Amino acid sequence: MSVFFLHRVESEEMRFKCPFCSYIIKSDDTYRGYKTKCPSCEKAVLVPISPFERDCVIADFVIEAKIGKGSIGTVYKATQVSLDRKVALKVLSPEYTNSKGISDFLREARAAAKLSHTNIVQSLAVGEEDGTCYMAMTYITGETLKDKIARDGKIPVDESLHIAQQVAEALYYAWDEAKLIHRDVKPDNIMITEEGLVKLTDLGLAMHQKDWREDMEISGSPSYMSPEQFSGEKLDSRSDIYSLGITIYQMLSGKLPFEGETLKTVARQHFEEEAQPLHKVDPKIPTKVSALVKKMIAKIPEDRFATMEELLNNIWNIRQKTAPNKDLVPDVHTISINRLDYDYQNATLKEKQNIRHSAEVEKAKQSDRFRIIAWLLALTSVVLAISLAVVIIPRHRINPKFSRQVENFNLQAESGSSSYEELSAIGKRLALALGKPATAEGERLYYKIKYGLEKIEASRMRARIDDMEAESEENQKKTSELKAELDTFRKQKSGEKTEIWKNLSETRTETEKLHSETETLRNKASALENENKRLKHQNFKIIAAWDGDWQKNLDLMIYSVVIDKRTPPKLAIPAIRADSFERSEAYKKWFDSRIDWINTTNDIFSLMTSSSSKFSGMEIPEEGKIVIIDNGIVHIQTPDGIKELRWDDLSIESLFYLCRESIDKKYSDNDLKAIIALLKGNIPKSLKFKPEDTVTIGICDSVVGQGINKMKYYGETEKSKARIRIKAFIRQLEDTNYYDRAKKELKKYIIDENDPWSGEIN
Repeated sequence: MSVFFLHRVESEEMRFKCPFCSYIIKSDDTYRGYKTKCPSCEKAVLVPISPFERDCVIADFVIEAKIGKGSIGTVYKATQVSLDRKVALKVLSPEYTNSKGISDFLREARAAAKLSHTNIVQSLAVGEEDGTCYMAMTYITGETLKDKIARDGKIPVDESLHIAQQVAEALYYAWDEAKLIHRDVKPDNIMITEEGLVKLTDLGLAMHQKDWREDMEISGSPSYMSPEQFSGEKLDSRSDIYSLGITIYQMLSGKLPFEGETLKTVARQHFEEEAQPLHKVDPKIPTKVSALVKKMIAKIPEDRFATMEELLNNIWNIRQKTAPNKDLVPDVHTISINRLDYDYQNATLKEKQNIRHSAEVEKAKQSDRFRIIAWLLALTSVVLAISLAVVIIPRHRINPKFSRQVENFNLQAESGSSSYEELSAIGKRLALALGKPATAEGERLYYKIKYGLEKIEASRMRARIDDMEAESEENQKKTSELKAELDTFRKQKSGEKTEIWKNLSETRTETEKLHSETETLRNKASALENENKRLKHQNFKIIAAWDGDWQKNLDLMIYSVVIDKRTPPKLAIPAIRADSFERSEAYKKWFDSRIDWINTTNDIFSLMTSSSSKFSGMEIPEEGKIVIIDNGIVHIQTPDGIKELRWDDLSIESLFYLCRESIDKKYSDNDLKAIIALLKGNIPKSLKFKPEDTVTIGICDSVVGQGINKMKYYGETEKSKARIRIKAFIRQLEDTNYYDRAKKELKKYIIDENDPWSGEIN
């Protein structure tokens, strides 16, 4: 948190710095534009005409140059004398120096001072001197986004999203921290530092949502204002989402979507005309980016992203495709303090293209038989990779480039297109780079590398056997030749007979030795092939185990989203759809049933968290009469007065009573009550309604199974301390189908000779 001062300096004189000796000279209005003598160096100096010219002094600040003009004032580069630091000094324009203008100016200063975020320009001090209101802010060395667009014309897609992501982080923080709406998001108010950090500035029109009044002045920059901002309606962060969407449109296309000649024309365009889709303005812009901006600048706030966090998640997901290297994309709510290294990213992209080209050239050199084998192996690898991708933890991703290097290594190992020594060296380098596998993907790549190395060694052994067999045949040939020579010279060179037989004996000994070595190598090759088969079998078992858990994992994910009462359950649907793309058509019905169930829970959530008078006057048994539901707070008339309850504090029966008529009748009463119990995070209660809906049963089964596993872990690690926790867990499942299962699996953790089972549970 920065140090923030509000002070008033009484002065009737204009002050300015002597250009010769830096002495602060005081002069009254009558000397403006005339020369006066510096009391320090006694040189004649010209008194500035305006109190805002270079070297003029306001409070503790010496003006150096004008930077720009904001919504209600002018910004100067200045030096704070007491701390000898550069600041951006904003001075309130004379036409705003009335009570309302000063009030708005101080509101901006206080709003900025309360916010401390890397992507927001920090306010340092505020005050008033001789009728001049000023505010000192951190001085940013860089340029505005407006200047960048003017210079470059268009900004590349991912760089635009990188800038927008940082602005959205600033707006998210302002709303989350203080329910503050900026109301003037535009390129002029977005600074980019020399280090590439994006900062949101000029909170002159920022407004706390609670301060909204129907008679408030309509403020903002017309080209970027939302329709509801034009009409003076109550605003929320979706208005800033609209303005940011217009800014992204301008970054990507180099122009504004609405460019009327008059204010009235621009306002009409914002209300009535649809902007030309970005992918039609420039076909190089991905359709997903075009769809993102289209949703941001929807005319009706309900058609936009509901929150800044939802927008941030969508930007992050799209950047996984638009960024040349997605590892450089910062996670949501992770402050990005460095410029994106696009040279590095483009180099990485070029390297990927070179690798792909090398693989294609290598394939072209192989025979048709090896091409078919390589294609089949590549297809098998892709299927395995897709199967394994479901359970890989996102924060332990393996670099895609490394995965392709492993795949290419395996293809070369199968085809034998390179020397054994070269391939073996590549495999060892890959194994060293991978290290000890920490994820399922790493373990899969480890077995692939090991399999490739074993394949290379087996091929080398077979080649060695072939060489030895050829050498053995050559020796046998030599033996035959020696026998013939012995027969020919037996009579003529009897003296050489002994030497010849000696040579023959040595040849036979060498041949037998080679036969023995050949047999040993055959045995080693056979052992290596058996080991390869074992590794393949183990790999298949691992894959089968992973595949069997994916449905339970998805149900647990759905449950974790549904019970988070801060966000709508429908946020789980994108993850479900993404996973369905990786599965066969046989699972389509399973995925559709989950999406339909999530939509039902979302309907209940929306019904209870929206602001509505739909239920006004309804009598809730044992509670009272509903006055209104406002943002999830239920106002109930009781004999003692108005009582306020969060919607999830109502009983299951009360929520059922409110929702029954609005929810799909395909769910029985007990099924709907079980779903409401799940939405409240009460699994045991949900089970006691004996639901028949398969999705509800499946989610309950996954959650209870996970709970039993947790209890086993506590029982193994905490021993006696865990007994109370485990007993409570089992008691919660009484009168459900899981009670006997929980008793059976957890029995050993809670009983001993002095503590019989019946005494623990009953």
